[in-house]
Amino acid sequence: MEEQEQLDEDEGEVDAIEEEIFDYQENVLPYAKKEYAEKKKAFEELWKLKDRGEYEVRNHIENEIIQKYKMRTQAHHGGDKYTGVDIGILMGNAGPIVGEIEAYLLEIKHPLKAAKDGETIIFCDHIKRLLNILDGMFSILRMTHGEFRDAHLTIYESSAKEAVLLWKKLGLSYTPSFHYLHKEALRLLRLHGGIGELLEDHLEQSHQKMDRIHQRLARLGFGEKRAMAISRLAEMDSHPIIKDVREKVMTARKRNFTQTSKGEKELARKRMKDEFRAKNLECELETVKDETIVTGHEAAKRTV
Repeated sequence: MEEQEQLDEDEGEVDAIEEEIFDYQENVLPYAKKEYAEKKKAFEELWKLKDRGEYEVRNHIENEIIQKYKMRTQAHHGGDKYTGVDIGILMGNAGPIVGEIEAYLLEIKHPLKAAKDGETIIFCDHIKRLLNILDGMFSILRMTHGEFRDAHLTIYESSAKEAVLLWKKLGLSYTPSFHYLHKEALRLLRLHGGIGELLEDHLEQSHQKMDRIHQRLARLGFGEKRAMAISRLAEMDSHPIIKDVREKVMTARKRNFTQTSKGEKELARKRMKDEFRAKNLECELETVKDETIVTGHEAAKRTV
């Protein structure tokens, strides 16, 4: 009898569960599917609207602000990347370029705008400071062995510390390229005292010189005579008397610009730009007060 009662009770529970499932399938599931489809469609439309808004912002910044400073994406880089020349323009004009971008972003009133005005201001300020610091660091890296001084090493070391701080505040990835700029370049500056001669454009000159040597010695083949000839040419190239004569010839051939010539104006602009970079860098290093790493959102909350 007890087994029969237990069996009847189990059958009743099974029937109740089946009724609940049937009721869910008939009365709940269709409406849940319909609501899910509506929510999914609304989300997709919202996402498309967000993508469209971001594209319009990016398009305006590139076409109306960046191109005004003669910066263009290059087709041979896929059409979406800037070259080193363009980045040099950006670093040299960080204040006005980022300032215009900041003003444009603050004017945008959109329901899907995620960043608050305070966050935008702090973020753009960090970018301007970082670009100014990187501009000074790259200027030091391009100095040759004869131009480099101990003071430049001190400036680069301080700049690297401030740059990595701002880099983390902006939430940027610590890539191998930035690691080289932060650590390895500093080590090479200490080791060599100026690495301008080791950069790509200088190495390209050495490749061209070697190509000219190979053209001069083309008839010697690739044996011992050719190796000895290259060795003699290299020895002559580094001979102190020959180097002295070459420097005198280069000095005599150098153009002496007048005060009103285009070349003199370009040199004056370069000197002014170098002085401006040095002043910017000194101001940036002096205004560092908060050495703690915080995000733009946290910093914005502090100012409220």
